[in-house]
Amino acid sequence: MAEKYSRTDEHNLPDFKSHDEARRFLKEKHGRALQLVGKEEIDGEMIYFYDLILNREVYVKGMNELIMKGHSSGLEFLMSSQRIEIWEDGRIHMIH
Repeated sequence: MAEKYSRTDEHNLPDFKSHDEARRFLKEKHGRALQLVGKEEIDGEMIYFYDLILNREVYVKGMNELIMKGHSSGLEFLMSSQRIEIWEDGRIHMIH
């Protein structure tokens, strides 16, 4: 199971030159615990949104509830993953 990144962990990541380089690094470290959940162009640059799944059972249950009901309740679901944003140029931002 993956562990949540702290601000210090995020700061200590290598400087990546591209989205692909950052994604490859995180994918090698976390495997299928890193899931692409969307992407959006902001100010002409693509940003990719990933969930780092910290508790797969709770995450899957919460996502199923979200799909079926349009919402998911409970703090447990919110804490079951960590959102990671990766820009085209390799910059990373993690939600803490």
